[in-house]
Amino acid sequence: DRRSDADAEDCRLFSVRMAQGEEMIKVSRLNRTQFVLNCEWIETVEATPDTVITLLNGKRFIVGESVDEIVRRVVEYKRLSGFMAKTPYGGPENADKN
Repeated sequence: DRRSDADAEDCRLFSVRMAQGEEMIKVSRLNRTQFVLNCEWIETVEATPDTVITLLNGKRFIVGESVDEIVRRVVEYKRLSGFMAKTPYGGPENADKN
């Protein structure tokens, strides 16, 4: 089905980007062309009503995905990359600091 194909493509993209050490998510312009965006550079995501992603350097992108979808993709990327499982103090030897 179409969703499975999209999920498979997202997994392939994730694998390529992880191998390259990049924190990227795939998004679409309003004309439906796709590009990848470094999610570590995202400062804000807002609905105006179009979804506008503003990066830390001030560059802005208008995308076809909703704010909730962008947030979901960033959270999923971080979950898959292990980012959300990391603690600032490391392992059990520092458990008293968490």
